[in-house]
Amino acid sequence: QAMFPRITAIRVLDGHSLWLEYDDGVSGEIDFSATLERGGVFLQLRDPVTFAKVSIGEGGRFIAWPGEVDFCADALREKLEHPAESSAA
Repeated sequence: QAMFPRITAIRVLDGHSLWLEYDDGVSGEIDFSATLERGGVFLQLRDPVTFAKVSIGEGGRFIAWPGEVDFCADALREKLEHPAESSAA
């Protein structure tokens, strides 16, 4: 397992889910619905058009949306590998 896994590909899925692929070949789907329910800065991402504007950050170390909303690649990897254990992205 890479020390600092990098995100190399991202695809927007139905609902508020993303499919991510890391540079070591690990890939999978993450549902952001529960995170978006918290509101606050996440409120804007409930709009499917805005949610679809996600991009891979510098060096594949995070994903980001316009408006300063981002998630670290390591936290997302943890959520991908242990979905039941981490309800927070």
